[in-house]
Amino acid sequence: MGTYYETLGVKRGCPATDIKSAYRKIVLIHHPDRSDDPKSSAIFMQATEAYEVLSDVERRRDYDRVLFLEDQKREQVRVAMRATPQPKPKAAPKPKESVAVELTRLVQLFSRGRLAEAESLADDLMRRAPREAIPYGVKADILRSRGNLVEASRMYAYAAQYDPRNPTYQRRHEELISAAQVTTSTIHVARDREARSGPPVVAAVLALGAGIYLAVAAETPLLPQIPLISTFTLGSLMVLFLSGVVGGASLAMGGWVDRHDATAYTALGRHTPTFVLGFIALVNFWAAALLYLFIGLGQRGFNYSTSRVVGFVAGLTLLFSLCAFASDILSPVQVLAWGGNLAYLGAVLGWIVADAFRA
Repeated sequence: MGTYYETLGVKRGCPATDIKSAYRKIVLIHHPDRSDDPKSSAIFMQATEAYEVLSDVERRRDYDRVLFLEDQKREQVRVAMRATPQPKPKAAPKPKESVAVELTRLVQLFSRGRLAEAESLADDLMRRAPREAIPYGVKADILRSRGNLVEASRMYAYAAQYDPRNPTYQRRHEELISAAQVTTSTIHVARDREARSGPPVVAAVLALGAGIYLAVAAETPLLPQIPLISTFTLGSLMVLFLSGVVGGASLAMGGWVDRHDATAYTALGRHTPTFVLGFIALVNFWAAALLYLFIGLGQRGFNYSTSRVVGFVAGLTLLFSLCAFASDILSPVQVLAWGGNLAYLGAVLGWIVADAFRA
């Protein structure tokens, strides 16, 4: 099936008057009230569908963007085919279940964090049912979690085209258009590196200062009657939490992590495993980190943003634990075991707050 432009017999970029004129000509010939040809009904319906999209300014702009991305993809495939020897084509697998059942299964796999299986099923559904939006949305979320913003943006564009009633697809596509732009200007590259490295450097300096404070501060323990946290002071709790806030905000402001809502929620509006992981981290950060590592290795489900936040909090907790060795009050073991809880909570809150100020 050709493009909507080919259906109406006009060129891309033509004025709206040409589209309207071409549609009228088709209606005059193939309208069911004017033609007895059994093929005219299908031609009329295809022309009407094309006209509804191309006559609407916003829908036409979105459609043109999809066509542009398809052209880019085809060009990349042609280049790759010329450079790479082609394997023998495999026999097409026989469909086992209906598309509707497979879509339900895809959503379940993705919601449970089984990304490897979800990606494979999404690829299969995009071949079998190319006008279903859900597989494109799932594929886009998976690519985005890996940091592949260009390809994710393309998938969101397809999803928005096939399901214009879901505003999340269009919003996420527009978010990634600017985020995925790459400039070749040396001045802009230098500024971008400075903007990315500046906030984390500031956070690192503040973390060192906070560690020194933990080592030399002489405060009275806040809850000495609770064995697990008997040496924690009010100052140490504040330092752990605020250091996490500064670190999470710096990662977001420097562009080292994606937007928090894109990490916590899928394009289908469901919670991700990363969102659930945050609640486990409130009980014990190291248990959450080990669970994340286990799931990531087992399901190839690592999210680059979550990985960086977890890595930052782990490093911060280890730093404060070492500083606690010089303290006459704090127990290094307690800081190591429970300090990550507060630091992770602070990092997530700092991440969310910084997102509110990001363009």
